[in-house]
Amino acid sequence: PHEVEALKLELSRKSNQLMAHDQAAERQRLKSAVRKKEVVAVAAGKRPYYKKAREIREEQLTEQFQQLEKSGRLDNYMAKKRKQRASKQRKALPTYSDYTT
Repeated sequence: PHEVEALKLELSRKSNQLMAHDQAAERQRLKSAVRKKEVVAVAAGKRPYYKKAREIREEQLTEQFQQLEKSGRLDNYMAKKRKQRASKQRKALPTYSDYTT
């Protein structure tokens, strides 16, 4: 029983590592593609345009949402995020003990 659980844990850990590695490789690939486009544009005589971190983040989020939508996991993802946000808000609320002193 313990061995099976340990093996399942190891398997999930390895799959998570693999997924994180794939995501990092994809981010790097996108960065290099954007960089190549900029180099070509500058060589053509245009001024370089560097995206702000916010714009990059928004693009990554839209891509992530599209992938989740394709795989049918968007509802589960949104429910999880909603629960996390609610938990954070509950922690931020003042408690009864804050008013008793």
